[in-house]
Amino acid sequence: MKIKQPKTVPPVGVNVLLTPAQVCVSLSCSMTELRRRIANGEFPKNESPLGKDPRWRLSTVNAWIDQTYGEKK
Repeated sequence: MKIKQPKTVPPVGVNVLLTPAQVCVSLSCSMTELRRRIANGEFPKNESPLGKDPRWRLSTVNAWIDQTYGEKK
């Protein structure tokens, strides 16, 4: 399961930052489930600058999906 790229594709080498809501949609989970996974150390820590809302790189979320659920081909 891979997260779909946004409609406007950023330049090559630019990594999109996802909001918690976007991560939840991508994982088909609730915000409560995402918070639980974060609190239990089951999901990567956010990668946003200090003082900002949490964000995760698209590549980090995709790598976590591959590691957790295995790449389906």
